[in-house]
Amino acid sequence: MAVTVLSFLSLTPSQREELIGSSRLFVDAGLELLDSDENLIEDISTDLIANNSSVSRNTLQTLHGSCRLRISRQLLWGSQRLRPFMLLSSDNVVWYRQDLGVFLSSTPRQELGEVPAVWDVFGFDKLDILNQPHGVGFSVAAGDPIIAAVEALIAGTGETK
Repeated sequence: MAVTVLSFLSLTPSQREELIGSSRLFVDAGLELLDSDENLIEDISTDLIANNSSVSRNTLQTLHGSCRLRISRQLLWGSQRLRPFMLLSSDNVVWYRQDLGVFLSSTPRQELGEVPAVWDVFGFDKLDILNQPHGVGFSVAAGDPIIAAVEALIAGTGETK
């Protein structure tokens, strides 16, 4: 059976309400491994232990998002990025995908003695790259283009996206 995956945002508001309010709502999760330019390396959903993983958001915090993922595969921690996603379906044929962010991973903790090996990975929103000591504020000279100054600040971190 072919499975179609659509973006949750491509649905109309009434389609979203119908999906979420369905008595037959199916929820699944997945995980993609990205390089530092956010190009897809591999879908590693089979290595995600979804029932012990979570993503949280708080736009009032300096870093808007964080995640705790349990992964049964060793990765190149720190040089790769993780993109967890959620899948929703009300009929199990068409799945709606919602990406939950792109996260930088900390060096994970591995539980000794677990077979297969499992890593507890804490991830931080990409805003952490900009969380550098620039002082309490950042200013540009009067008349200088603000957007260009911000782009230069971001480019100085090595970010391209």
